[in-house]
Amino acid sequence: MITKTQTEKKVTRSEWFAGAAFVVSAASLVFTGGVVYGQVQRNADDITELKEKVDPALNDIASMKTSIDFLVAAERERQSRAARR
Repeated sequence: MITKTQTEKKVTRSEWFAGAAFVVSAASLVFTGGVVYGQVQRNADDITELKEKVDPALNDIASMKTSIDFLVAAERERQSRAARR
């Protein structure tokens, strides 16, 4: 026969295990959050550094290429319409 004192000890032990599991889980989540936060900060710093290193002429070249692509597409469309007539 199990007495009330024995039952309370088993419940208390189970509660300790559940509490310990909860603490370990919370610590794991905090650690993972810290790792992710650190990685995001490093990536943001790398992006900022790369933006500072980009030559302004490169942006101009990209803009010109986009303009040329647009003009070529417009001319092809004009030729396509002319051929259909």
